[in-house]
Amino acid sequence: SFLWFSLLAAVSYFSMALLSLLALLPLAQAAQNVFIPFNAKAQEQPVISDANDANPGDHVTEVDITLCEVLLVAHDSELDVKASQYSRSYLLGADVACSNVIMDASTLSVGGPTIKVKPGDQMRITLFNNLPASNRGFEWANTQSLNNTYHDVHITGLHTHGLHISGEAPGDSIFTSVYPKGSDPSLCPEYDEGTDPKSCSVGSHTFNYRIPAVHMGGTFWYHPHPPGSTALQAGGGAAGMIIVEDMPGDLPTVVAEMEEHVMSMISVTF
Repeated sequence: SFLWFSLLAAVSYFSMALLSLLALLPLAQAAQNVFIPFNAKAQEQPVISDANDANPGDHVTEVDITLCEVLLVAHDSELDVKASQYSRSYLLGADVACSNVIMDASTLSVGGPTIKVKPGDQMRITLFNNLPASNRGFEWANTQSLNNTYHDVHITGLHTHGLHISGEAPGDSIFTSVYPKGSDPSLCPEYDEGTDPKSCSVGSHTFNYRIPAVHMGGTFWYHPHPPGSTALQAGGGAAGMIIVEDMPGDLPTVVAEMEEHVMSMISVTF
């Protein structure tokens, strides 16, 4: 009797599971019907290294990037559907004019430039904050007192993932704030000159990263990390790849001679 009871219980459980799946089918079909494929094509990002930066051969990879607010526009001609979304993006170059920048999502070059550096070298990134200094003509509200919610959406910073480097300024400090160009300099709070003299900047800030000589090669990444708006900026498309190159002999020859392809995927919701 126990065996029959077990069999009946198993059949009953299976039937309930099957009915549940059948009930979900219309929802899945509905979800498929509203999905709009915009046929986005992958674009290659520029690669900056000590070999092709402003001062080649000095063991310092120097990169200028500008954080911009951009308007992503996606259009599907077959369905005659258009969608747009304000987002964030890194553009290669110093103080790039990015007002009214419109990007076609079907040919979007997602993220910032790929930065290559060797163990023992330095990586110097100058970040320009060209996000709007005002909210469509209105001053940004002071939201610095808020916690555990979005705030200070116009302030940015820079952070790397995976690198074994110092977390203090002028390096990989998440507490270094960069206000938009044109902001009132008095917005930057005062800091003790003896401990952290450059934890706040207006317009731009230069981050210096020293890569240890014993650092392992690998693929890492960088993105904004301002408290209160990291998700809005990094999730909006502002991110880039960092490659620490392998030293000769670190990898088997068959692996070292393989062709490299850097691939990053960022999802921007419309």
